[in-house]
Amino acid sequence: MGVAFEKNLRQSPPRYIDAYTQMTILLSGFLQQMGWFFLGFGMIFVIIFLPLSDWKYVLTRGPWEVVEGVVAQSNPTSNYVNEMQVWEYIYQFPFQGVEYTGESYADEGDFSPGQAVSVRVNARKPWVSKIEGTRDGAFPKLVIFVLLFPLAGLAMLIPGLRRQAKSLDLLRNGEFTRGKLREKTDTGTIITINDRKYPVYKFVFDFDFKGTAYQAECTSHVVEPLEDEEQETILFYPEYPSFNVVYDGISNSPQMDSMGNFISASWKGVLVFLGPAFAIFITTVGALLYFSL
Repeated sequence: MGVAFEKNLRQSPPRYIDAYTQMTILLSGFLQQMGWFFLGFGMIFVIIFLPLSDWKYVLTRGPWEVVEGVVAQSNPTSNYVNEMQVWEYIYQFPFQGVEYTGESYADEGDFSPGQAVSVRVNARKPWVSKIEGTRDGAFPKLVIFVLLFPLAGLAMLIPGLRRQAKSLDLLRNGEFTRGKLREKTDTGTIITINDRKYPVYKFVFDFDFKGTAYQAECTSHVVEPLEDEEQETILFYPEYPSFNVVYDGISNSPQMDSMGNFISASWKGVLVFLGPAFAIFITTVGALLYFSL
């Protein structure tokens, strides 16, 4: 780090970081980026399967009424549940003077054309209905397991997002000091980038503040910046020194000019927006499709 960086940190907080650079810092981090893409791809399965499952009926608010209807058609589908083919039953029913058509799903042979059936209909949205004892989607409620994929994405991205938010806060408002590396430990985690494997290490630095010893920790697969100086710069809050961050351990930490001011992130910083944009777009499409039903 050099004189320019120390000069910048001697300035009184809050230090200026432009909005674009703040966002590139906030959204950086390998695990967080993986989480955003995992969330996005997981939502694709949610959009495909949940609207075709029995949850559409459950998640739609009432009130509900039961009316009499009649089966018009029975058609085999290309879907199978427990190796049994799912059949679509198209039925008709009157509601408040209007004739409606709906479809329900069950096993072959449950209903036949012309058969009278009881239809449970949503009084607010009469086009949402199903034959009692059937599903309103080709797949049963167990298909909700597809939610595990976006939930796994959230489990990856939320810790990274919180960590970067903490780092950004300390970059703008924290005091600085120097810490000496006390411990470097292999976490046993491997990150693979372009078919190359990088072990993730945990670094522990010691620093003193007002005669009291504190520790600053970070994990990273990029070890060179954390070992290139005898002492590393640490940002912390004087009123709570345990709230700290190692500068070189911050993902996508900002660069500085010769005057010691933070430089705006380069155009390549837009790459960190791809994962969040993809996940938000897919989630928005899914929400619009569901609420349009």
